Amino acid sequence: MEKYIVNCAENEYLLFDGKICSKTFSFEGDGKEHLISCFPLGKGVPKSIKLKTSSREIYGDVAVTRWGSGVYEISFAKDKEERFKTFEAVTEVKARHNGINHTATIFVDGTEKMMISNPSSNVLYDFGRKVSKPKIDTTPLSLGLLFIVTGQTEDGQFLLICLADNNYKLLFMGEADSITFGKSSFTTKKKLHDMLGRVIIEEYSFFENEREFKIISRKYEYENERDYIPVLVPYLLLEAVMSGDLDKAQTYLASDLKAEALKDYLGEFSCVEFPKARENPENIVAVMVKDGENERYAREFQFEVSGGLVQNINEIKNGAKLRLKNLFLAV
Repeated sequence: MEKYIVNCAENEYLLFDGKICSKTFSFEGDGKEHLISCFPLGKGVPKSIKLKTSSREIYGDVAVTRWGSGVYEISFAKDKEERFKTFEAVTEVKARHNGINHTATIFVDGTEKMMISNPSSNVLYDFGRKVSKPKIDTTPLSLGLLFIVTGQTEDGQFLLICLADNNYKLLFMGEADSITFGKSSFTTKKKLHDMLGRVIIEEYSFFENEREFKIISRKYEYENERDYIPVLVPYLLLEAVMSGDLDKAQTYLASDLKAEALKDYLGEFSCVEFPKARENPENIVAVMVKDGENERYAREFQFEVSGGLVQNINEIKNGAKLRLKNLFLAV
């Protein structure tokens, strides 16, 4: 029988079929239809979903995590008041290059965006985050004009680079704790907030022939490197793999296992979590894989650790264990 876990933010409360519940509650599927609502304690807009447990259909804007053994976690996303704002122009820059007039305008209509246009073409970029004090600079090149947008975000600094000619090409958009600029390059420094306090430092350089920025170096620093108890070794290993830090990942594996092969097998995943849906989670760790905009699912792995190193990994599927060691043997 399916089980559902429902949760919301600290400043919200839940109603289940009209009855007030705690910020997190669970119930078993009963083949019926249920209405679940989330109400903010202060400003904000209530949100509701309809759940049909007979068919596991969910109608509404929520994030869903599919755990193993028929467990579904439903999370109401924190409401963003900004999405109800009316249109507001923030800043605008006009520039001329190679006989073409370009206009770049940053505006807000719920989210921050920038439109760049010329008499024959235009493009719209959604920043995907709140950017305060945005600034637009331009840099002329022989092959076009660079529009460079900088600003502050909740997590650090924002950077967008667009190449303008007859058309427009997005060269980079992202954020980092710090961004420094060279003549035709820039370096980002981003903290991952994992157990090691890992910091990724990446240098990008502009390749004119290919009209794009490429990473030319990547290195890692650690703000919290120390000895950890054996039960945490699988988490340290998976965090290293997720960040692409394969040299560090290799230090958590037995000598006959290969970190690069493990990375290839796991593919892309968004985070590492404790398998909360399991009654006996000993040595089991879940990696979360995105499956659409608001849905994700858990892949669960059981680790055999000896002498502080992972000796073997089993993937758990439908209650069965798939032994993976032969897939990761070093050559």
